[in-house]
Amino acid sequence: MDSPENIRHTVNTRKIVQVLNASFGTVAEEFKFSAEKVPLFPAYATAESLDAKILQGLMMYGYYEKDKLLGCVGIRNTGEDRLFIIEYLAVLPECRHRNIGRYLVEHALEEICRYKGTVALIETVYENARLRKWFAALGFRERRVDTYPNLPFRVCIMIKNIPPAEEERRGVP
Repeated sequence: MDSPENIRHTVNTRKIVQVLNASFGTVAEEFKFSAEKVPLFPAYATAESLDAKILQGLMMYGYYEKDKLLGCVGIRNTGEDRLFIIEYLAVLPECRHRNIGRYLVEHALEEICRYKGTVALIETVYENARLRKWFAALGFRERRVDTYPNLPFRVCIMIKNIPPAEEERRGVP
């Protein structure tokens, strides 16, 4: 049964990369991205590139059904004013529409709160209106849209303010 209890910290980069490649592969196909045009797009991630990100502070969480990884999400502290980035949110195409993505985002937000973060930021393909609408339904709002000369799409930056944990509101350290 699908449940937020199926999420746990994970560092098996080979399994994570399989999920990233399959999940983001559908986006790459829909928007006609290629490894040559967008080499850093998660559809083309490798275990080595993900290992490097983890060494730089990326924390990855996986949604498991028994021992099978169905989805993942990462969080990273930017080091500036309690701002965390949520990245690598992915759910296997055949497992979508089961609330796994929502559970992963909610877990990421809980972890950010646990690390005393107050703002969560996500970056998504602006042209993917369906995904932007989905994030908006989870409480994210558009902050800005950036254009980069090396990317064939615009990047939508969305943020969500995170209320402090109950203990912090009561002044408990």
